[in-house]
Amino acid sequence: MDSLAEQFSFTDKKINESSKIPFNKTKICSAIFVPVRRLFQEATDDEIRGIMSSWLQQAKTRQNRRNHRNELSRN
Repeated sequence: MDSLAEQFSFTDKKINESSKIPFNKTKICSAIFVPVRRLFQEATDDEIRGIMSSWLQQAKTRQNRRNHRNELSRN
């Protein structure tokens, strides 16, 4: 999951000449908003976007941690 998430940024802003896919323009992004709005009616669009953006930004860290744990368990 995280290896896929690493390919996206929430918006199409280029950081360090990154060529990541803008997640906010995908159908899955729109599909996530519907149930989140239903479950968290008080949440603003900016809050939802912020959480999704943060989750995408942390994908590489999560993947690295998982790889490190796997390496440790093999030894």
